[in-house]
Amino acid sequence: MRVLADLHHGALYESLRLLFEKRLGGTVLRPLGMEWFDRGHWAYPHYARETAAQFLDPAGSYKHPGISAVDFLDCNIWRDFDLMLSSTPDQFYAWERMRAEHGITIPHLFQMGNRWPVPHGCRFLLNSTTVPATADCHAVYYHQEFPLADFEPPHDKPGKVIASLMHYMAEQDKRGWFDSLRAEMPDWTFLEHGAGGRDGAAPDVAAVTRAARYIYHPKKVEAYGYVVHQAAACGVPLIMRAAANTHEAIGALLNPATCLDLDEYASPGHLADAIRRFDKEWWTHSLAIARAFREHVDFDAEAARIAAWLQTVIVR
Repeated sequence: MRVLADLHHGALYESLRLLFEKRLGGTVLRPLGMEWFDRGHWAYPHYARETAAQFLDPAGSYKHPGISAVDFLDCNIWRDFDLMLSSTPDQFYAWERMRAEHGITIPHLFQMGNRWPVPHGCRFLLNSTTVPATADCHAVYYHQEFPLADFEPPHDKPGKVIASLMHYMAEQDKRGWFDSLRAEMPDWTFLEHGAGGRDGAAPDVAAVTRAARYIYHPKKVEAYGYVVHQAAACGVPLIMRAAANTHEAIGALLNPATCLDLDEYASPGHLADAIRRFDKEWWTHSLAIARAFREHVDFDAEAARIAAWLQTVIVR
């Protein structure tokens, strides 16, 4: 099985490789070369050409194997592929136009990892959110996989570290509470990783997650939620907007035993007091969130279900 998949999110692309390559024995290739952008087949309109080059240029930020637009389209190598997979509505519509222009007949899957409407005309949906599929869309629900060997519960209680791994976290933080907590809890270390964060990109997301006693994640509404799922796998309780995300994919992991709800507190001082009380039973909370992850996420079973679903999608 050969899959052409767009690349706009590194963790998502790695999850697709874990699914289609490691579990299903296939090959995943990405668009490679600026011809994809120049022809309008790499459709992220908010990106400048220089940014697109980070994803498409062989000398860009990503080193995964790929295929050029010339080979895929002009040389008709698309006939050797079994699936196309796009992961944003803009990319879906661009590839639908490309399919019509070049007479491409292989199935086109849409991977849903964000909270946006299912694109019009989508027939096959690989859905890791709670956004409902449309009536004429053949869907399978799953969790985006990540390597559990890297995200495992701790053997020892982590140090007094509260870490954020959310890009541009300050834009959604409650009036800058993260910085206020620094002053309220001077004996704790606060790390702000991610784009726009004062500590820059995390050198190793798994290592930062495992070393944290809490993950601070004030995102207003999550969709799939890598940060939350990975923290849960590591047995790291969360400080986040829990009630606001009850109906999202992460909702099954959130309860008073696994996280503190930011929206329940009137000030950073009240939250700091709550963290100190919660921390007295840290091991209980750690075990609770790790157990919730094991009960609700089963990558093995989901891969088998997706394999069966693909038998109804790929028609040879």
